[in-house]
Amino acid sequence: LRQSINILKHLAEQSTHPQIKPGDVYIAYFPDLVVDDEVVNAVGIFKAERKNKFIKLAPEDGTLQIDRLEGANIDKLDKGCLVLNTFKNDGFRVISVDNNQYDAMYWTHYFLGIEYVEDENFHTQRYLELCNEFSTEVVAPKENKKEQIQFLSDSVDYFSRSETFDFNEFSEEVLPNEELRKEFKTYQENFALHDVDQFPISQLAFKNAKRKIKTNIKLDTNIQIKLDMNDPGASENFLERGFDEERGMFFYKVFFNDEQ
Repeated sequence: LRQSINILKHLAEQSTHPQIKPGDVYIAYFPDLVVDDEVVNAVGIFKAERKNKFIKLAPEDGTLQIDRLEGANIDKLDKGCLVLNTFKNDGFRVISVDNNQYDAMYWTHYFLGIEYVEDENFHTQRYLELCNEFSTEVVAPKENKKEQIQFLSDSVDYFSRSETFDFNEFSEEVLPNEELRKEFKTYQENFALHDVDQFPISQLAFKNAKRKIKTNIKLDTNIQIKLDMNDPGASENFLERGFDEERGMFFYKVFFNDEQ
């Protein structure tokens, strides 16, 4: 109880920003959890910022008693974490969730003060984030939107079919342009990946990071072209970009057999 009060005070001290929402905090002790085949104890800290209405039904004397209540929805926690009693000397391992994006630094950075474990999950996620940002900041301005989508599609294809990431192999397959290849190597420093040239690819982290990659070409004529990331050759084989001299406008030509 004493440490729970200290945790609550620490959370309150980090909650001064006007965007931080009030809520209920629950702290619990969980013994004998199995994490990565290891039995550990954990402290759980959960913050519910929204209360949901629900109905409780209970039979009573041949009738059905209906109560309208309020509580926290456990299907989608606002914020929560498990502090695992393992790797004490290296820094306790923490499993954290935050389903509100308006205060991304508040829970993980200011309150928990956690850093990512630099394993295959971390490297896989960070490299896909790197590819996504590199496509927007470097490929699109130097080439065009089609080449940007092609780069993203080829990057996703490489991660989906490879067990291990190899920088030289990746850059030769995905970045045939020597100038872009050099820029990509330099760009790694922004993501603290300049010394990471090989690592096992985590398919779980890959699937989660893949969902955040946008593959739409948005045009100023209120038309969007959505490309399928599961077919990396589609944009190269069936999408053609050009310029119409008569209209003075760029255009995309799409090839297909049947409408679906």
